[in-house]
Amino acid sequence: MIRQSDAQPRIIREWLSREDGARSEQDIIHFYSYLERAHHDLLAFAAMADRRRVLRDMLEHFIEH
Repeated sequence: MIRQSDAQPRIIREWLSREDGARSEQDIIHFYSYLERAHHDLLAFAAMADRRRVLRDMLEHFIEH
């Protein structure tokens, strides 16, 4: 299991590597599915809340509006 603090910078890097226009709040659902398929280890952290909500909180400052 990975710690959330270790996963967060890697998740943010993956998010920022997405093309422009693919980093909106709506895209988080697709990004979560991508992580489940391609980088499931990054979602293996312990979470008290729904992982999608945790992911959204992690990416809050990196979402395009």
